[in-house]
Amino acid sequence: MPYWINKFLRSMRADFPTVFLKEGLPGEAQAERLAWEGGMGAYNAGPAGNMYLHSVLIDNMLYARQNTDIAGSSYNLFKFQAGVSVAHEIVHLLTGFVTGSTQLYTPPKVTLENWGNRLSGEAGRYWGNLLLGGVVEFYSSDNDPLGVRQAGTPYLFGTSRPDAIGHRVSMQYIAEMLDDGSRTLTLFLTAFHC
Repeated sequence: MPYWINKFLRSMRADFPTVFLKEGLPGEAQAERLAWEGGMGAYNAGPAGNMYLHSVLIDNMLYARQNTDIAGSSYNLFKFQAGVSVAHEIVHLLTGFVTGSTQLYTPPKVTLENWGNRLSGEAGRYWGNLLLGGVVEFYSSDNDPLGVRQAGTPYLFGTSRPDAIGHRVSMQYIAEMLDDGSRTLTLFLTAFHC
């Protein structure tokens, strides 16, 4: 399996899928698997999928970058949120590569507790649990100076159960993750080689 995962990652680096900004996505990002010919050996990531980023997320990220006087560290929060979201969607593209399928659904056993169902799993949440140790969710605050343009406060939930207790993700951790791309890549790859 490591050979094929490395093949997939090399293909992603060489020809990343087209990225579109789109309003109305159900989350921050979404992957679309497309058909390709020739089996796993002939896989080319670019034409085999598309990536959609919620335009509001990107607009708010740019606003935070341009207005640091009121946004504070929000730009880093947005980069973290977008990075986790894109990586989550890359896992869905990886699932399509490994299964050889363009179907929307992930195999039901590739999931995290309380995600997916008997027909489909949730590979992105499964990966997030491996890499981050749980589920990251962002919660808005009435006191944020950016109002509706805020990133929110990230919390890590060790399980996906409704009664799970969330712990605030530290800005130091986020800064380290954003500043050290090689560390982030190592963590990303390690999650797949477990």
